[in-house]
Amino acid sequence: MQLSTAFHYQIRTKLKVGGIFYSIIYAILLLPVVISLLYGSHGAAASGIEISSVVFLMVMSISTYKEDMRMFLQNATSRKTMIASVGLNCMAAALGMSIIDLFNQFLFGHLYTYETMFSQMYEFITIPSNGALFTLYSFLWSSMACFCFAMLGFFIGALFNRLSKMWRLLVMFGVPIAVIFLLPFLDITLFDGVITASIGRAIMFMLGFQNGVNPLYAVVSFLGVGLLLYLFGALITRRAAVSD
Repeated sequence: MQLSTAFHYQIRTKLKVGGIFYSIIYAILLLPVVISLLYGSHGAAASGIEISSVVFLMVMSISTYKEDMRMFLQNATSRKTMIASVGLNCMAAALGMSIIDLFNQFLFGHLYTYETMFSQMYEFITIPSNGALFTLYSFLWSSMACFCFAMLGFFIGALFNRLSKMWRLLVMFGVPIAVIFLLPFLDITLFDGVITASIGRAIMFMLGFQNGVNPLYAVVSFLGVGLLLYLFGALITRRAAVSD
């Protein structure tokens, strides 16, 4: 199977599932309009809806990994072609969903108060919030965030495919517990919170809040982390077999 065929196969799957996803999103976004028309109420607002696009791409990358890999192997598709198709698909989906989210912001922002996650996080940025540059920053931030989490889903899917059922459960529950509870406890007990504070500063720097407010730091960080996760997922996929 050629790269173009593999790409179109995966993008068709995303379009089908994406249609269901956006039908739900538009139902949620139209709900304040319907309530206003029926009851004459005002002051409706929505915020951060586009973060669902990030979650959607991550979950979809995890859930489709095994099915796509099985189909590619049955059609004698090389691992190199599969890996390249995944990267191109995730980038195309991230850009496409970010464009749709910008359209939603423009459309529903004229109907009621509609704030994106980007506008809430970077409200103190020193450029006009209704300008073209702010829109460009918002698009880049959203698309790279979607790409990064899609790559996280690809990495998790590849990792879970290689692990046994027992190790999947250990990773699924053990890692969150260790990060949320065990690490802060040990850090406060043994290191006076130095590790947690350092992680916090690193995250603030990557998001562009360390020295002033600059969302381009986040754009570069999302892209860099996404490419790193893509590399790790690709290394796992190169020698992976489809597990049950």
